[in-house]
Amino acid sequence: LACSSREAEREVSALCSLLEGHAYGLHLAGEYLKIEQPKTSWLADLETLNQRLARRLRDERLHAMVEILIERMDADPRWGGLVEPFLRRLGLFLSPICWGTLDLCFRLACREAKKSYDDKDLCQLLYQRFIAMGLLICLEQPDRSDELGYTVDVTIRSTLFSRQEDLSVDPLPAFGLSGFTSGRQGVDPGLVYRQQVQDLFNQILDEANDDRRSTVDARRLCRDAFNLIRTRMEANTAPRWCSYEDYLQFGLRVAGLIRRTMPDEVWTY
Repeated sequence: LACSSREAEREVSALCSLLEGHAYGLHLAGEYLKIEQPKTSWLADLETLNQRLARRLRDERLHAMVEILIERMDADPRWGGLVEPFLRRLGLFLSPICWGTLDLCFRLACREAKKSYDDKDLCQLLYQRFIAMGLLICLEQPDRSDELGYTVDVTIRSTLFSRQEDLSVDPLPAFGLSGFTSGRQGVDPGLVYRQQVQDLFNQILDEANDDRRSTVDARRLCRDAFNLIRTRMEANTAPRWCSYEDYLQFGLRVAGLIRRTMPDEVWTY
């Protein structure tokens, strides 16, 4: 941010203090100010941003910055309220997902926002915007280096789910899942996201089972389905949201699909 006056310097200094110098938080603040608003200057926007952050507790301000940025992006007529539903579905996965799953998440976000999927270029524009803003990270796929996988930044992910699940806010991001021996509370879909997670899981399996898809694409979709189980469905949390019989079906369906779609490559028995 270029400070053109003493007042601007004070506001920038206040922003750095409110976010405690957190580099990613300040980056998101810069992206927030780049989104132009009619009839307001960047300094007025910065003053408003500082006021909103100051109303939150110290450990909540980084997550508040994420919420404020998503709120402003969703107000942009170009995206039509698709930003939060799209990011939320992408955040259901801990490991990188393939393009097919990313496109599926966009289609489901369009359905939730009651938007038409006719403009397929919109998905390309929006995910590229996420990457440019640092919300989405590109990584190489394990089986093919010529195509990328996509994953949501851990700070974005923790913000999206903590506010819906009424979880305590951790000032530091979590870099891995808690396991069976961990003292942390296990991860489960919860009542809020149970139907959404199940619908997404079913859609991924349907896409992977499509005969028109190549073996490589089907393998990636199967990997993403298992990724969803691993990220949101820890085994010891099953009684919170389903029966163990229902829980077992998720893994069995993935294993069965792998056996049907690629028996000569990765399945032995």
